[in-house]
Amino acid sequence: MTELVFRDPPPPKKLRRNWSAIAEQLRQKPGSWAVVASGQRRATMATLAGRLNEGRMAGMPARLFEAVTRASDTAPGLYEVYVRYVGQRDGL
Repeated sequence: MTELVFRDPPPPKKLRRNWSAIAEQLRQKPGSWAVVASGQRRATMATLAGRLNEGRMAGMPARLFEAVTRASDTAPGLYEVYVRYVGQRDGL
């Protein structure tokens, strides 16, 4: 008979954030960049930045927020997603 190993599963790795609350904080400081996520996989962070730029997160409409991914300058091997609130731009 196979012996089973009983243990609780590890926590999910999915980035769970209250994006509406983050958006509200960013609106308080228009134009200022804030780190909203960091991780070891550049592709994952770039995907998140893309989703933010497309307006696919709650409370963060496209073109009102700008997101970029950069290698961390304080933690080697980590990539960070920076976001800022840009508000309505003329001509949009």
